[in-house]
Amino acid sequence: GTFWSVSGSWNVSSESFFKNNISWMNQLKLRASYGVNGNNNIAAYRAYGVYSTGQYNGLTTMYPSRPSNPLLSWEKNKTWDVGIDFGFLDDRISGSIDYYYRKTTDMLLSKTVPYTTGFGSNFMNTGSLQNKGLEIMLNGDIIRTGDIVWTAGFNIAFNRSKVLDLAGSGFLTATDSRADGDTPVRIVEGMSLYNFYIRRYAGVNPTTGEGLFEAADGSLVSDRSKGAYFYCGSPEPKFTGGFNTEFSWKGLSVGAFFEYVYGNKVMTNNWFITDGEDALSKNSQASALNYWKKPGDTGCYPKPIAGGSNVWYAGYSTRFLEDGSYLRVKDITVAYTLPENITKAAKLGGIKVYVSALNPYTFHHVNALDPELGPLGYAYGGNHTMVKSLIGGVEITF
Repeated sequence: GTFWSVSGSWNVSSESFFKNNISWMNQLKLRASYGVNGNNNIAAYRAYGVYSTGQYNGLTTMYPSRPSNPLLSWEKNKTWDVGIDFGFLDDRISGSIDYYYRKTTDMLLSKTVPYTTGFGSNFMNTGSLQNKGLEIMLNGDIIRTGDIVWTAGFNIAFNRSKVLDLAGSGFLTATDSRADGDTPVRIVEGMSLYNFYIRRYAGVNPTTGEGLFEAADGSLVSDRSKGAYFYCGSPEPKFTGGFNTEFSWKGLSVGAFFEYVYGNKVMTNNWFITDGEDALSKNSQASALNYWKKPGDTGCYPKPIAGGSNVWYAGYSTRFLEDGSYLRVKDITVAYTLPENITKAAKLGGIKVYVSALNPYTFHHVNALDPELGPLGYAYGGNHTMVKSLIGGVEITF
């Protein structure tokens, strides 16, 4: 593909009218850009049909296992961005603000096709999507005197996606290489890119201890198969960002970096394996002891029934839908740079000793080892925590 872009900026702070009249602001730049790029995230030979081998009546056969699509091409993104860079008080406070709008066309999606083709779906360019958002970054010197320097930084990003067109499909079920069947996530016209489409769990019947689900008419039913499906939130966060700080005194410095995500929904459907209802012979978490025991009990798990035919734990439902917000400590570093008189005596340019803790802790309320569950927002199979590391070292310059 052939793609292009154009950009321009105006450094207002370099103009004479700015220099002569504004002393408290030392930097002001306006920026704008527009460009088109492409996404060719297409597996090799994906445009071609594929045959597979099988057995029929004792004979080896070959049959079409994947449809062809000779029209498969680039997914295209058209993006414009406007921004401002600023600095105050000799750059004691600085930052930037950006607003962007991106429209994606010819999206690469697996779309349902008529079964008369011999297949249920085909990978093709279909539909369009918009993303728009605001990004803010601030940096400041809290203390900058003599041997003491204390700096801090903060950034936050708001992104909103909206599916504009799916070529008449209305919705598509999101595909996931981890899953054998349907996923609990849909791509729906007029909504954000991904949305959970699941049953709505309504707690426990205080009289019988059975799990309850909301039916299409708003009534509550204990038969899970009669529970209706609803759109119950998106794994897309309301905002994301991070902040950092560093304090130094003479040769000693302490720095930390944090990242955060807020307002997204995640599903930990693997929870049912250890909540005491999947199988009484399996290990269960301690919270499984909080189950219905007598009439009047509320705020608890449904009663576990060995070999029960009605499984209130299975399937996708809001019972396992949680707030995916988190605050992660990404890095804490303590360092000491030896005084110059010592390094000069050793005929060295400098010696720095440091120790860093990477991903030491994450604050969250998700019932999983880690709250980051990918763009689709749900756990499937094993969920592993972010790797934690403690690193130490010595940097020597000559």
